[in-house]
Amino acid sequence: LNALCKVASISLFKTRKMIANGIFMSHLIYLIQLWGGCSKYLIDVLQILQNRAARLVTKLSWYTPSSVLLNQCNWLSVKQLIVFYDLVLVFKIRNDKKPVPLYEKLSSEFSYSIRYSENNKIKQTKTLKSEIAKSSFVNRASSEWNSLPADIRNATEIGHFRMKLKEWVKSNIDTFLFYNILNTTI
Repeated sequence: LNALCKVASISLFKTRKMIANGIFMSHLIYLIQLWGGCSKYLIDVLQILQNRAARLVTKLSWYTPSSVLLNQCNWLSVKQLIVFYDLVLVFKIRNDKKPVPLYEKLSSEFSYSIRYSENNKIKQTKTLKSEIAKSSFVNRASSEWNSLPADIRNATEIGHFRMKLKEWVKSNIDTFLFYNILNTTI
């Protein structure tokens, strides 16, 4: 952010955004599945850093709402990024059937016909008690996957899936919904 701050005063918006995407957003997205399992206060700290980067890119005042900053940069919030990349990874795992241990946990193959198998949902069998297990990738991603509309879950191409998913995440995932998904009992 300090490097972006030094460059921000002498560069154009397009250049500032390109630098922010390369320096800040790439590092944030690199470990986004790991950030998803963190405590709420750590995710909030990441959101504050992302807001600071967006302010440097847009050069808007401190009183500008975060949603306006993120929309001008065309970025998803940290919580939205977590949901988006979790679901993209689930899509890839289910299509490629690799890695096998994750595929077995995220599979929708059932020995008999039930409602979940008809809707391409993920079967969740265990009731988790510890907070670490509840915030794990498999639990978090399966809850998110099951909350997706059927037309998005049934997409066959990654490009089409990502496009529809990004629209859905922008319109449906906000701070409160994200934590409701994580805190649901399975």
